[in-house]
Formats: sequence, C-alpha cells, structure tokens
Amino acid sequence: QLSSQMYGICEIHQMAIITGTDLNEFAITPTINDGSATSVTVTMPNNPSGSTANFGGNTIGAGQSFTFNLNYGETAQFQGASNSDDLNGARIVANRQVAVFSG
Repeated sequence: QLSSQMYGICEIHQMAIITGTDLNEFAITPTINDGSATSVTVTMPNNPSGSTANFGGNTIGAGQSFTFNLNYGETAQFQGASNSDDLNGARIVANRQVAVFSG
C-alpha cells in the first residue's frame, strides 16, 4: 500500500556468509510523476543493538532524522552501518505518497 507515512521493517540476519555483507536495508521511491520533488524525512529508531544507517555518504545515528528530496524515478537506499545495526522501526514521512522496499 502506498502512503506518506510508514515504518521500515527489515529482516534481522543472524549470520552472514561473508562478514560485513549482511546488512539491514530499505529503499524509498516516489510514486507521483508530475515534475515535483517529494520531500522525505527518515528518523532512525533507538534499537538496543544499534540503529545507525548510511545514506548517500551520510551516517544517521539512532534517533536522528534526515530530510531529502526525491524526484520520480529516483530511489534512496538506507543501509545499516554494520551487521548489528537494526533498522526496524525507522519512521518514514513524506509530503506525497512513496513506496518503501525493505530487506
């Protein structure tokens, strides 16, 4: 379902085949193609195992928010900074409908 407010749900992996490659992640993409940008704010959760994410060369810590714009056809990917970072419960708020994919 498309919405302007969502929470990320990411699979928690217990063991990686190659250390450092099994990271929580989610991606956001706008769904309205009218030439206007979609403003998105992502707020990281405060999970006990850690909730730090990397996005576009930025590191967003637990409880911190990050706001950015996306145009139709663009996708923003957030990825746990380490195997222990749990991104479950990341709050995603946009001024227009977006789709969120997680894994």
